[in-house]
Amino acid sequence: MAVGYREKRLTDVERKISSLIKLTGLDGNHLPIRDLLTLVSNSMVGCNNVQSNKAGVPSNSCARARYAAENPDKLDMDFFDNILGNNYTRRGLAGKEIFNVLSQYECGVAGDRLWDRFLQAEGHMENSDTPGMGVDLRELYNSYKDKLSDVPEASGPEDDEKDPETILLTEDDAAEKKRRKLFFLLPDTDETYPSGWKLTSLKHAREYLSLLDRIRENRKRGLGLPADLVRGLNRILTGGTLEDADEIIVTTNGTFADCFAGRKVAARVTARNGRHEWSRLEWDPQCEEELSPPVIDFCFDDAIDGASVRFELTPSRYECLASSADGAIIEPFSEKIINDFMNLKSELIVAYEKFLSEEESSDDDPRLELTEEGQIETIEIHYA
Repeated sequence: MAVGYREKRLTDVERKISSLIKLTGLDGNHLPIRDLLTLVSNSMVGCNNVQSNKAGVPSNSCARARYAAENPDKLDMDFFDNILGNNYTRRGLAGKEIFNVLSQYECGVAGDRLWDRFLQAEGHMENSDTPGMGVDLRELYNSYKDKLSDVPEASGPEDDEKDPETILLTEDDAAEKKRRKLFFLLPDTDETYPSGWKLTSLKHAREYLSLLDRIRENRKRGLGLPADLVRGLNRILTGGTLEDADEIIVTTNGTFADCFAGRKVAARVTARNGRHEWSRLEWDPQCEEELSPPVIDFCFDDAIDGASVRFELTPSRYECLASSADGAIIEPFSEKIINDFMNLKSELIVAYEKFLSEEESSDDDPRLELTEEGQIETIEIHYA
């Protein structure tokens, strides 16, 4: 696909595109083969809207492919823009679902503090001028320098007098193009520097893909919940009150303004491996693992029917959990994601009540609440 790139770079680009397509499928966007063929053909020979109207440049994809083979220097195109369909007008994107799906991941659109510093300072990342602080990636920058220099610079006032068919770039457009190209060039396998996925809306995608491999390796028994997922779950299910615990805590719903924040503990399930009651990550045995996301099995007691909840861990849900574990709030995420976790909270409370109803009754009814400091406080209520 990327003509002119060394085999290593070609492999990295193809792997990144493959990961993007895989993530869209795990998010529930299963694309037909014709859409994937559209991506391939547009990446290789797609023209921007202005150039497709120029004399001598065929508009038909097959004819344009022959034209590109015969006139490789005359087909002015941006391979990395074309991967995402950015060469199309808004009207031209109608009916091309693959580009509408890929656009939700905002590849290169939003800046990242570290990678923006990398591009601006030619490999020096944050605090790299301070001895012992930051990351020096000048060698990495030099390996991409020639490719990144191909990105057009922002247009100046003098460019207004040029050919009207010339597309003028703002500084934001030029920076976005450079970030997008860097994202596709960076390999996923090297963990000695920050993830290139931070240049997308799925900033924790590298960790998610790595987690899929670990779940696959532990397919027979399932994988215990990583600490960051437990921390993210607790922050969401308690409205930010509880950040870290060996068990997952669910509080009652709070006010209308903050529906996740509550004080009374309504459900609790251990996150540690145990004999019966523990939560684990696994693939649903009824589904092909490559075509469906793994599930979190919140199990209060697998011997009691209805005392468990299964929750699909899609890339977008994982992003919300990982971001919450890092201290982010849930409100900026989509309404769909917020509703997913609201439904999870309700299902966990119902399953916990089912679990308690099957347990032996006791004269002492312990009530648990969370203090403002995020500590679990036990209130014993004794019945006469």
